[in-house]
Amino acid sequence: MVTVQSIPEGASVSWGGHNWGITPLTVFFPEGTGTLRVGKLGFVPWVHRFDSGNNLIMSLFWPRMASFNLRLPSRSGDSVQRAALFELGRWSLAAPYGLRRPFPPLFTALASDLSATGLSEGKIKDFLLQLRPLVADSQMYLDYGRALGLWKDTPPQGLEPQAKLWEPVLNQGQTTTDRLVFWLVANQDYAGRTKILDSGSPDFQARREAWQKANLTLPDETVKAPDSVLVAGTTFVGIASCWYFWGQTTSPPTIPVAPPYRLPVKAHTPTFWMAKSPVLQGDFEAFLVQNPEWERKEALDRGLADEGYLADWSGSKPPAPSQPVTRVSWNSAQAYVSWLNRSEKAPTGFHFTLVKEQQWEAAVRQDGFLWTPRAGTWELTSSPFGVADPLVWGENPVPPPVLPSYAYTLKGGSELWSRAAAPAVSTSPIVTFRLGLEKNTQEANP
Repeated sequence: MVTVQSIPEGASVSWGGHNWGITPLTVFFPEGTGTLRVGKLGFVPWVHRFDSGNNLIMSLFWPRMASFNLRLPSRSGDSVQRAALFELGRWSLAAPYGLRRPFPPLFTALASDLSATGLSEGKIKDFLLQLRPLVADSQMYLDYGRALGLWKDTPPQGLEPQAKLWEPVLNQGQTTTDRLVFWLVANQDYAGRTKILDSGSPDFQARREAWQKANLTLPDETVKAPDSVLVAGTTFVGIASCWYFWGQTTSPPTIPVAPPYRLPVKAHTPTFWMAKSPVLQGDFEAFLVQNPEWERKEALDRGLADEGYLADWSGSKPPAPSQPVTRVSWNSAQAYVSWLNRSEKAPTGFHFTLVKEQQWEAAVRQDGFLWTPRAGTWELTSSPFGVADPLVWGENPVPPPVLPSYAYTLKGGSELWSRAAAPAVSTSPIVTFRLGLEKNTQEANP
C-alpha cells in the first residue's frame, strides 16, 4: 500500500501511466515499476521512479508499504492564481448545481494553495474578493464564504445577517456594496430566494428602494458623434461619449434577481471609433503570414485554440478572403490586435483594440449605426465574463485588473443586451470579431 500526502492537498497522483486519485491518497499499486508523479496546477510536480515491490500472489498477503509526505514548491503565486481563474471560470459557466452534480470546494482549496505559496492572508482575501463576479449559485456561495472565513459551515439565516457579514469585508476593499442585496438574493438556494421575493421581505424592499433612488437616473450628456475615419482600408464609425444603463433597454430598467441577472448598471463610455465590419479572412491571412506561430497546428500545439480553429482553411489560405473571419479563438483575436499595433497602422496618438462589451452597447444605442443584433451571430469582446457581473459592478463597470480570465464576453444574438461567454480557446463558425480605435491621449485626433 502506498500513502501519498502533499502540501497543498488535492494534487493528482499518477503511476504507470494511470491516474490513481488526488492527495491525501492511500492506494494499492499492482506489480510493476513506473514513474510516480504528484502534481498540481501552479506547483512544481514531484517525480520519482517507483517499484511497487508487489507480485500477483504474495502482495495479497504482504503488500509493500510505502509513504510519501511531500511539499510541492509553488511556481509562483501568479501561476496558482492563473490556474485557479481558469478552473473557477470553467465551473462558473456550468452553474447551477444540485445534489447530482455538486460544486467542489474550489475556493477553499484555492485559499489553501495560495497559503502554501507563502502569500499573506490579506493578499489571499484581496484576490478572492476579485472573484465575486463568478459567484451566482448557492453551492458556490457556501464555499466562497468559507474561503473568506465568513462562516465555518453555512451562512446565517436571513438577508440582513448575511449582509452585515459582507459589508465590512467589501467596504474594507473599497468595493461598492450598493447592489450587494441583489447578489445575496441570487446566491440563496431556490427556496430561500423564493421566500425573500414572495414574502415581500422588508429588508429586501428597503434596500432595493434605496438602490433604485440612488441609481436609476442618468447624468445629462449631449455629445456629437465624431466623423468616421478610414484606417488601413477599414471604415471606423465614430461613437459619441454617452451614459446609459448597461444591459437594459426598458425605462425604467427592470430589476431581476434570477438568471440572466440583467440588473441595470449605470455606465459611461468615452468617445471611440468602431469598425463598420468584422475583420475579414484576407486580413487574418496577412496576420498569419507574418506570425506563423498562429497557424492552425502551432496554435493547437500551444493550447491557445481548440480543434475548430481555422478548420475550414487550407493551411494559411482562407476559404473566402472577402468574408468575415470565423473559427478563431479569443487568444488569436487579441494576438491580431497586438500585431496591428506593432505594425503602427493606427493613426498617431491612437491604438487598435478588441471592442469592449460596454463599447458594443454604446454603439448600438447610437442613431445611424449600421450594426444591428442578428440571431445566431456573435462577436468576441475584450471583456472578461462573470455570470454575476451586473450584480457586482458599480457605476461605469470595469472588471478588476486580475490575471487572464477563463472566458470572455460575446455580444450579439437577437437583442442588444444579449451576452454570452466564450472560453479564450474556443472557436465557432458563428463567432467573429471586429476592431475598435481609441485615443492614447485626449489631445489626439484621427
